Amino acid sequence: MAEFEQGLTYYSFGSRYLREKVPYLRGTDVKVLQRMLNKLPERFRGPELVEDGIYGGRTGEAVQRMQEAFRLRVDGIVGPQTFYALGKETGSYIEEGPEIGLRDLKMGMEGGDVRVVQNRLNSLGRTYARITGGPADGVFGRRTRRLVRRFQVDIQGQDRGVPMDGQVKCETFDALYIFTNMGGRTLRQCSEGYDVYWLQCFLKQCNYYQGELDGIFGPLTEQAVQEFQEAKAIEVDGIVGPETFFMVGMSM
Repeated sequence: MAEFEQGLTYYSFGSRYLREKVPYLRGTDVKVLQRMLNKLPERFRGPELVEDGIYGGRTGEAVQRMQEAFRLRVDGIVGPQTFYALGKETGSYIEEGPEIGLRDLKMGMEGGDVRVVQNRLNSLGRTYARITGGPADGVFGRRTRRLVRRFQVDIQGQDRGVPMDGQVKCETFDALYIFTNMGGRTLRQCSEGYDVYWLQCFLKQCNYYQGELDGIFGPLTEQAVQEFQEAKAIEVDGIVGPETFFMVGMSM
């Protein structure tokens, strides 16, 4: 296991409901959740969490704060709706299967899970987008293997022990959630959540968005996306999918 997962049982992020119960839930998925919450401003989650992989009272309170901020059902339970707002499709929220994280990914494989990996890494920055050379296509070819391996090499200083083999297994799945901020799902008007917040941050930094950084994809966010799409000479539809994720990365 990589440094991040040491001492914890591995659970694929999104593979089970996370909630406060006795005995406390423990696992890598809880630690991923805690890390993601800590990346958000304090107004979204309250005091900074100890990233120990234990779903205790403070983690439950942070989840409720986040749910309230993103206009979700406020119950402190991380189920399909909350995972979706965190950029992880599960259950009926899956747009294109297989669900990411349920199988290891390597050369020659195809599917929605491959597309998510490509979208997440494309949106991370120009270094990665230039390796793929275009929007996600859901095909794990040579370029995707190079893309994944570059990511694995780049994060060694922050999460030692992630295999650098160009394959996507448990350690790399966790790293994708920790180090990338969007690309896990298509974003459009009425979307809300973690990835929308980071999209707004990007658009504001590029002077396309003048609204609140609230994680709510409303008319101002849609307008900013359309202006960005027009500037990059791609389809202007206000929907953030593979082509727009790719151009986000190319613009960093």
